[in-house]
Amino acid sequence: MNLFQIDKEKCNNCYKCLRACPSKAIRMLHDRAEVVEERCIFCGNCQTICPQQAISVKSDLFNIRKAIAEGREVVASIAPSFAGVFEEKKPEQLSAALRKLGFSHVEETASGAALVTRAYRQAIKSKGEGLYISSSCPSAVNMIEKYYPDLACRLLPVKSPMMAHAELIKFLYGKQSFTVFIGPCVAKKKEADEADKSPVDAVLTFKELKAWFDDSEISVQDLKPLPFDSRSTAMGAAYPLKGGIASGLSDIIACHQVDGIDEAKEMLEYLQSAKEEAAFVEISVCRGSCIGGPVLPKGSPNYYGREKCIQNYRRRISGIGENTDKIFPPAFDISASYPARPVKKAEPEEEDIKKILQRMWKRTEKDELNCESCGYANCREKAVAVFEGMAETSMCLPYMRARAESLKNIIFDNSPNIIFMLDKQLKIKEANPRAESAFQIDAKAWKGRDVSDLLEPETFINVLETKKNLYNHRRAYSKYGLTLLESVLYIEEQEVVLCIMSDVTRQEKHQMEMSEMKKNTIDAAQKVIDKQMRVAQEIASLLGETTAETKVTLMKLKKLSQKEGGGY
Repeated sequence: MNLFQIDKEKCNNCYKCLRACPSKAIRMLHDRAEVVEERCIFCGNCQTICPQQAISVKSDLFNIRKAIAEGREVVASIAPSFAGVFEEKKPEQLSAALRKLGFSHVEETASGAALVTRAYRQAIKSKGEGLYISSSCPSAVNMIEKYYPDLACRLLPVKSPMMAHAELIKFLYGKQSFTVFIGPCVAKKKEADEADKSPVDAVLTFKELKAWFDDSEISVQDLKPLPFDSRSTAMGAAYPLKGGIASGLSDIIACHQVDGIDEAKEMLEYLQSAKEEAAFVEISVCRGSCIGGPVLPKGSPNYYGREKCIQNYRRRISGIGENTDKIFPPAFDISASYPARPVKKAEPEEEDIKKILQRMWKRTEKDELNCESCGYANCREKAVAVFEGMAETSMCLPYMRARAESLKNIIFDNSPNIIFMLDKQLKIKEANPRAESAFQIDAKAWKGRDVSDLLEPETFINVLETKKNLYNHRRAYSKYGLTLLESVLYIEEQEVVLCIMSDVTRQEKHQMEMSEMKKNTIDAAQKVIDKQMRVAQEIASLLGETTAETKVTLMKLKKLSQKEGGGY
């Protein structure tokens, strides 16, 4: 399971994580981020900087609670930066809170730090003059192994304080004990997972611990202090501070210290090119060293407040002896190896890079803006990432903007509709080619002129004042021989009045012609009907006269018949 999980629904494709990633270990695929662990140094920058909180870190909390519920001997190893992060009046209150959660024992990781310092001193004394690099920061170790592999042999072959202390816990409480490291570092989780036969069973961040306290309704400040099962020395408690590791070695070798990713890179690049360098170099990837770790709980003191609290704590425990031989087993082995693990990157041909750049409309060197909005240092580096399948061409903001503007211009220039854009003073900002031909104007010459010099302004004024858009309003411009359907919209964000006119002049003319044809047809039909009616009436009149005459004749014949027959 990967250390970092990204919620694809929350990821909004802003590239902020990629910009913050020192090793560019984030692949953008289908507009979503994905951490490529082979390239990652596990500094945690991506998780802390994500504005949508889309990146989460794998949690061991379930396994810890399960171990406690099963009645196992669960031992906490708490990093020395705790004194600055939790800011309790008495650090032993944190020991009480952890026991309330169910931990069997609570120890300070600084005990392991003292072991590491002892091993560092022994290694430097035995090997003599040369270049030595601290191996306590897992992110720094990852950076060297993967991106500065030639310097991996300069890492001191000693386990980190977390691993050394976990070994000591297993030695003291038995192999079956369940060790939990608690600290400010994300990379410790990966260090514990990847180690061969790791003595660390689980890793909990200070942020996760604070959330656990809150869920369990434990107020650390209200608890009665309980002592740690093993106490730190002042030397071990200095480890989370800048120069804290070097302070235990400065009497035997020249020491340098760097903290922060950019500073670490500069130092490593220098060391790669330096022919001879006899010194100990302390490297912390987090700015400010461990007290600047990425997973601190909200509400923690600021950096200087944390530093002050730790210095105060160191003064409190300064009476504890620094002779670690008396505290820890003399033959205790915490040796380690740090092999080079160089990241294999593709090496595209120049032609491949040029093709990818052209797909992003980077046809000349001038087009390569190197704006870093995509997260890469320059356009060529981005092109290489596209070649490797780590990035997409659409990540280029200037390219996408130019493409969008190009599509906008295509629509604007080729629309069959008349389009005007006006400012709040109803002055013409833009007019498309169709508007130019319809009103016989030059758009450039008319730019900045009042629209009332060209069109009736009442509709525009009404929309601007009421902020209510008007659709399909029919208006005739007899001066131009046009009949138009106007749609007028106010775009508030840009403070622009957009007028889109559909030319219905031909349809209107055709409709008038059809109306005239219908009228003429109806008139002609009416004339035929009238004529037919007259003929019918004349026929009817003639039929009426002959009928009357026939009736008279028949009546006379009837009377005559009656007389001759003697009547009936």
